[in-house]
Amino acid sequence: MTDAPPTFCVVVPAYQAEATLSETLDGVLSQTYDDWECVVVDDGSTDDTFRIASEYAARDRRIRVIHQANTGSGGAYNTAIRATKAPWIVLCSADDYLLPNHLATMSAFMAAEPGYQIYTSNGYIARPGKPLRQVYVLPPNDRVNSRDLAAMLLDCFFGVGATFAREIFFTVDGFREHVFAEDYDFWLRTMVLGARHRYTPEPLSVWRVSPTQKSSDLVRVFKADIDLITDLTRRHELSEAEMASVRETLQERREQIAAVRWKRVRTFRNRVRRVPRRAARAVLVAVIGAERTSALKRVVLRAIGRSRPTPKPPEAAP
Repeated sequence: MTDAPPTFCVVVPAYQAEATLSETLDGVLSQTYDDWECVVVDDGSTDDTFRIASEYAARDRRIRVIHQANTGSGGAYNTAIRATKAPWIVLCSADDYLLPNHLATMSAFMAAEPGYQIYTSNGYIARPGKPLRQVYVLPPNDRVNSRDLAAMLLDCFFGVGATFAREIFFTVDGFREHVFAEDYDFWLRTMVLGARHRYTPEPLSVWRVSPTQKSSDLVRVFKADIDLITDLTRRHELSEAEMASVRETLQERREQIAAVRWKRVRTFRNRVRRVPRRAARAVLVAVIGAERTSALKRVVLRAIGRSRPTPKPPEAAP
């Protein structure tokens, strides 16, 4: 007879995470609720990630470590979830962490609000050199509520510490590997098949934000949203309300991409203004060549509305 699995499994995908993994695992060990296990997947790291995770596993048998070749966050999540029998999965990246009352509060919340497959909470954002800031602080977010697919298509919920029934993982065959926003993609694909969501306003986790994270590339984030939502509409028939959300979000993401690109152009233009033009051109020619420098100049001029008309060829002599 085998022991019953723990209620929760905290899954931690870790890649080159030596700087933050200890705080993440300290957060797991600090839980006031004891019925859990933690699976850390070292996703092909070349730093001390595996050593740090292994030291924590040696300290507490509830922590397990799996090493694999790099597959991305989606593949690491898949490995961890398939390695556990716990009925409830808790997502926590190696640069985020759970507050000590996360599992206890989530367990009580799930008991008070049964019948849902996805449970999320409020949390904090941690930026370098700044105090913690709560993610949701104003109505209608600061109350117990549910987000349906139409709402998710407009805006993804705060997902650090998100807890979901392991069974829905298998309804969509897990996370898609090599997808940029693998968690958002997972929520959309499960919810379109009927998974239901419930949110508690109590802050239970911390999302650490840094310039080195892949989510700092806003253009890539917005493009990923467009790709995922477009793919969902191709695979599933959505309601009128859901399609209205699709149209609104796609338009908003395109506008956001244009705004980010325009900001980059302005930044480049301002930097160029600080350097004598001839010196700037000389540097660019030395780095990328005269032809590419001329092409770049034309692109910038068009972007700032100062493109010069193409000169007309001289008329032939009568």
